Amino acid sequence: MPGPSRKSGLSGVRPSSGEPSSRRSPYGFFVLSLVGFLALLMFAPGAVGQRSGQVFYVWFSVFNLTLGAIFGPWLTSQLAQPLGTPNLLLVAGGFLLLALAAAWLLVRVTPDVADTDTPADTTGFTSEGRAHRR
Repeated sequence: MPGPSRKSGLSGVRPSSGEPSSRRSPYGFFVLSLVGFLALLMFAPGAVGQRSGQVFYVWFSVFNLTLGAIFGPWLTSQLAQPLGTPNLLLVAGGFLLLALAAAWLLVRVTPDVADTDTPADTTGFTSEGRAHRR
């Protein structure tokens, strides 16, 4: 009788038994959060401002950390056997090159702030690094 098959943690199934995991998935929280941000943009666009942008920035950072914590080990487990451990460094280098290309493309595609009608200072700081008093 063969042993239990090894499944990734992405499916919500315990690797050893094949039974559904009792651990809660964070995906529902992130989906509901996206729906909340969508509702804010659709139904209250006047309420979107610096504070909601900061909240979205923090939320997006946490989402990326969560996604990276799930996807990174999964990808490593899938590639370690066929490529070998040393070649995973080349995979990491490839992802860094993709990130650099995406950043370069964003800089080329987005207009300069000076060319738009929006104010340049959206950080709350002066050019000398001191906080504004509002």
